[in-house]
Amino acid sequence: MRAFHSAGSATVVLLLGSGCGGRAPGSLPAPDGAAAVYEFQEWVSGATPAFLRGTMTVSADTILFEGSPGPCHHEIRGSSATDIAFRCGSVTYRIDRSDPVNRVTYTTRVWVTVRERVCVRYETDSSGRRFCAQSRTEAVEREASRSGRLRMRPHGSGGAI
Repeated sequence: MRAFHSAGSATVVLLLGSGCGGRAPGSLPAPDGAAAVYEFQEWVSGATPAFLRGTMTVSADTILFEGSPGPCHHEIRGSSATDIAFRCGSVTYRIDRSDPVNRVTYTTRVWVTVRERVCVRYETDSSGRRFCAQSRTEAVEREASRSGRLRMRPHGSGGAI
């Protein structure tokens, strides 16, 4: 497999070798070599950016992926024999080599609000140990990981994505 990318672009081209494993029925273009174009738009609550958008062109031996946010680059260390990983801005995408249309996932960082008990007044006991004498619950922002599966639709299908 070879990957091409441009620092000024959000496009990643992946050339797949013939040893990429079996393909799921209907997930790739017809054997005549015609390419199929798919698109995605995914809302990720709490993420910045909140919308992940892009297109993927799949032919028998090549995947062209354009994703936002960009720019994109191939994650060589994150790729394996079963999937291809790449990063577009703050989002990591993974494409399953055996079913690149139906098994595309993303992982990104999000901010979540959690309730946490915070000590507001400390006291010292008779042995000199400090303890919390009064606490309250506060909302605290924490960073967390969010993952999901992208729903690819044929490009220009007219359906809401």
